[in-house]
Amino acid sequence: MREKEQPAPVTPPSRRELFTLRLMILLGTVSIGVLLTVLFRRTQIGYAPLYWVLMAAITFNCLTILHEWYHYAAIRIPPSPPPQHPFTVDVLTTYFPGEPYDMIVNTLTAIRAMTYPHTAWLCDEANDPYLREVCARLGVRHVTRTNRKDAKAGNINNALQYATGELCVVMDPDHVPAPDFLDAVVHHFNDPGIGFVQIVQAYSNLGDNLIAKGAAQQTFQFYGPIMSTMNSYGTVLAIGANCTFRRAALDSIGGHASGLAEDMHTAMHLHAKGWKSIYVPAVLTRGLVPNTLSAYYAQQLKWARGTFELLVTTYPRLFRQFTWLQRLHYGTIPLHYLSGVVFLINFLVPVLSLVTGYIPFRADLVQFSLLAFPAIASIILIRHYVQRWVMEETERGFHVVGGLLFIGTWWIYLLGLIYTIARKRVPYLPTPKDDSGPDDWRLNLPNIVILVISLAAIIYGLSHDWNPYSLFMAGIAGINCLIMVFNIMASLQLKKIPARYGWVKTILTLPLFLKRQFWIFRHLHLYTGIRKLGLPLLLVVIVLSWYFTAGRRQAPVSVLPSRQDVFYTGAYNPSGEGLPRTQITSLYIAWGDGQDHLLPDSLTAIYNSGSIPMVTWEPWTSRFTHNAGQVQQERKVMSLIPTGIFDSYLEQFADQVKALNRPLFLRFAHEPDNPAYPWSPTGGNTPEEYGRAWRYVHTLFLRRGAINAVWVWSPWKASNAEKYFPGKEFVDWIGVTALNYGPAHGGGAWYSFEALYQPFHQLPLFRSGLPVMIAEMGSASDAGDQARWFSDAFLAISNRFPEVHAQVFFNTGHDVNVVKGDTARYLDWSIRQPGQLLAVLDSFPRLRGPAALNVTAIAGAATVAPVPHHPLPDNLRGLRYQKGEDWFRNRYALTRRETAHDLQQMQQLGVNTIRRYGPGVYDRNVLSEARSHGIHIHYGFWLPDVTDMDKDSVMLARAQRDILRNIARRRNDTVITAWQIGNNAWQQLGQYHFKPALLYQQQRYLRWLEGLARAIKATDPSRPVTTDVLFQSATAPLLPWLRQQLPAIDAFGIETIGDTTGLAALLSGNVPCFISKIPVASYAALSPVPAFITTWQDLETRDYVTFDGLIDHRGRHKPAWEQLSGLWSQRSALPSLPKVKILRPSRTTLPGSRLTYHALVSTGAGWRFADPGKDQLQFEWYLVQTDRYGNPFHLQPVGKGASFTLTVPDKPMQYRLYLEAARDSSVVTGITTLNTPLY
Repeated sequence: MREKEQPAPVTPPSRRELFTLRLMILLGTVSIGVLLTVLFRRTQIGYAPLYWVLMAAITFNCLTILHEWYHYAAIRIPPSPPPQHPFTVDVLTTYFPGEPYDMIVNTLTAIRAMTYPHTAWLCDEANDPYLREVCARLGVRHVTRTNRKDAKAGNINNALQYATGELCVVMDPDHVPAPDFLDAVVHHFNDPGIGFVQIVQAYSNLGDNLIAKGAAQQTFQFYGPIMSTMNSYGTVLAIGANCTFRRAALDSIGGHASGLAEDMHTAMHLHAKGWKSIYVPAVLTRGLVPNTLSAYYAQQLKWARGTFELLVTTYPRLFRQFTWLQRLHYGTIPLHYLSGVVFLINFLVPVLSLVTGYIPFRADLVQFSLLAFPAIASIILIRHYVQRWVMEETERGFHVVGGLLFIGTWWIYLLGLIYTIARKRVPYLPTPKDDSGPDDWRLNLPNIVILVISLAAIIYGLSHDWNPYSLFMAGIAGINCLIMVFNIMASLQLKKIPARYGWVKTILTLPLFLKRQFWIFRHLHLYTGIRKLGLPLLLVVIVLSWYFTAGRRQAPVSVLPSRQDVFYTGAYNPSGEGLPRTQITSLYIAWGDGQDHLLPDSLTAIYNSGSIPMVTWEPWTSRFTHNAGQVQQERKVMSLIPTGIFDSYLEQFADQVKALNRPLFLRFAHEPDNPAYPWSPTGGNTPEEYGRAWRYVHTLFLRRGAINAVWVWSPWKASNAEKYFPGKEFVDWIGVTALNYGPAHGGGAWYSFEALYQPFHQLPLFRSGLPVMIAEMGSASDAGDQARWFSDAFLAISNRFPEVHAQVFFNTGHDVNVVKGDTARYLDWSIRQPGQLLAVLDSFPRLRGPAALNVTAIAGAATVAPVPHHPLPDNLRGLRYQKGEDWFRNRYALTRRETAHDLQQMQQLGVNTIRRYGPGVYDRNVLSEARSHGIHIHYGFWLPDVTDMDKDSVMLARAQRDILRNIARRRNDTVITAWQIGNNAWQQLGQYHFKPALLYQQQRYLRWLEGLARAIKATDPSRPVTTDVLFQSATAPLLPWLRQQLPAIDAFGIETIGDTTGLAALLSGNVPCFISKIPVASYAALSPVPAFITTWQDLETRDYVTFDGLIDHRGRHKPAWEQLSGLWSQRSALPSLPKVKILRPSRTTLPGSRLTYHALVSTGAGWRFADPGKDQLQFEWYLVQTDRYGNPFHLQPVGKGASFTLTVPDKPMQYRLYLEAARDSSVVTGITTLNTPLY
């Protein structure tokens, strides 16, 4: 070996490097511990036999990694000791018949060239004449023997009978030493306790082919940081080559120990005798690594069989003589070859899972990936970090080839284990050192078998059961196939082809150049960067994993919808002077007969000017000439309205509003608590009567199709507001009167806008999401400081009252509504300096309002060609089968077997149709099993959330394309009986927009939805198309109008979870409807109608938890299941379980405190403490975490039994306690907050 080929010496790690490395190992160990802790949870167990086998393999792999890290934690590079006295040295190498002469001659020549005085020996098993002549010529002592007892060890021991040196170097015949070999080794024996010194085994032929490269890569870490760490533990191994022994040490154990692993055997005996060992990480020789599959396999079988033999024979005998670190060392080293068993498990588990349909884990794939990420990153980053202490740059990298070759050797290691158990001997033969002979193709048979079996399992498994877990298992099996293919290809020695065919070499010129450039990039930049940034990168990975994993315990991102940021300015300006046209034009219309009490023609001019009218619609009754009595006396008008006495007028007015086809603010019966008006208590009206009258008028308008009315409810005093509120679904805006009368007109004082509005602002109603309008805003002209009053008002609205989105100036000089006791004939609210006021207004960006207000016509139903209609069957009895729809973050693995089990139970229940949203990864399973069970599918498409039709039009177009493409693919599937359009945003848009902008948004959405429905019918004209509407009291009157807007929709699904008043009438009306969601108890009170009752099973994903299923998360029947079974299947109901609820402690619920909760059982007449023995119930307690809006997103089991003591978590208001009481396959539940409310 030439001097220039020697790499730079390895430097010892600094204190900082050791600290960094140990910290990385600590973090990696914790990461692996967390991963294993999660994987060993009972909730992760799928099919138990496969689970435990796979967990054994995973645990073994994790322990192997920890064992490797253990050998990184104390890297020590021994210093080179100074010369003290000369040693006599014998250098022994061996020859076995059949080994190449050139190799032996090169090695002997290099041995003789070593500069330190020594005696060279050739231990010749063949007494070869040629080698005798070579030895004579080179000055090498030749020794032979007549028997081959103990193989290599016997050959060396034979020579030791003649050798007399103090030190003995054992060198394999394929290793060529450097001239300074002995200079770097012998002085370590200055310490008389040193029994042997081992150096690196490096190789000169690793570029021969993939076998040689892979075999060499498997040694790089071992001869670098691992062996260096053994210096610290006193466990340095003697390797069969390049090991220098103290002759006295060998003599103390009777010479070189024999066996297939004679080197490790010798080291064990020397350590047992108390001799120390040193590893010198220096490349002082270069040898030959196996470069054929047969040679490599022969070597690995010899090592596997030899080390297993030492574990079961020598290790127990010498155990007491070892130090504890040596006991650990020699007890674990042979277990490396148990990898054969582990690899076989890794091959067979995915095969068995695919073939049987059983899955080992029920792990959340997202959580599993997040938890595995730090462990995997630790393995990669630590391995690269310690490559600071490998021998040379070529040894750094991912060592992929070595790893793949190692996996492909599984059956050799398994064979070594079997031979050990069967006590079968393996002959000791030197590893072949050239690739002149071909490999036996039969050596690939085990890998070919695994390849064929895995491919067959993938094809069968995915064709039979298509789900994420089968895809995951197929992916693992596919990776195994690629590994097998690699090993088979590596055995073919493809690298010889370019040498035989020149054109192949030419073709490979560019790829080989690029490969070289990529090598340079990896080694100069990538690997160097990883080594430098190993710890920061690992910390980033761990922090990110913790952040996203902890997200399961943190509320998912869930915020209230962001409403449109809009502000309108309007005016009541009857004179038309002073103020320019504003966005809202206020006018007042009183009830009565005649044209004066209807909408004026001037509205057209208002719209044409870009303004929207707001009509304050005052129910004065004395102006009707055709009625008498209470009507004339302005009494009880609110109670009279629902009787229909005013319907003729109301309908005429509503028709006028509808005919506008533009938005109109309608401020009906304002200030119902103001005694100045007869619709207040002054006229004998109560808040309840007012609410009923408001809802009646609102409903009448909807029935007449006047959906363009924007309803403004305007209380007078904040103290009365909540009791007069008619209901959120009947109100579009809240109006407030903010008028500063000043001290001169009965106001008593000068009131700022903030003082007038603050009482309203404090009400929860004013933070409910409804926009607020200051419907009458002004300061009397003679009250003083009018300009300052408005300026302060603008500032307060802009900064303190975000719920206010409109203001209407009360700009009149002749207000006849004079406060009682005031001597003035009228009040003057006119704005004195309108130009200045508008300039101040413009200085507040939030109050500027839209540049151009949309007052165009709201298009009605388009006149288009009729479409065929298909009614839903009257006997539809359905459930929502949402299990696994959000598969990516779901705890359920909806396998084919699981689907069949669910549908079979549904059949027993009487279900004939399920609703399922897609497309999804489970579609194939669900459709196949539904077909085989005779259950129809109402197939749905979940539309994306829409917030703005301008911004979301591209997204909707893309959604429409996807839907039509899927319908075209599924239209021939007879199990699908209808198409459902889910997540109808028509109502949801109200979360993002206020009227009047909402009216235009909704109309555009309905036009798009109608176009989608028509496109569906064009693609598949044979099936009905449906969509859902959330049932509210205000919904029913809208359905006929909605039907006109969506003629292509065949039926509307009605979702209801609360009050069902009016639902029966709606279902019996002229609009085709069906139940889309309803509690079973509410459904039981209705006449039989087509219905999808509720969801099949409670759901649990990473983002939400539900409790509205017929069966619980574990598949047990809830009372609703039994009730529905009686309705649909006519089966005899099983004895029902008693109701249960939770008794909370009467103590303050503080974080960290321990509170005891008790289960109560209903007796029918009351409640008693639960007795599990008497009740024959199993009680299970769960802690439910909710987001800040009360939506559950995490379910954690916390205890069992009739009572349970809980350590209260932080933010206890965001938790619920959930109780399940189970008997056999039935369960009853209860849920409560953690605290006892204080009323």
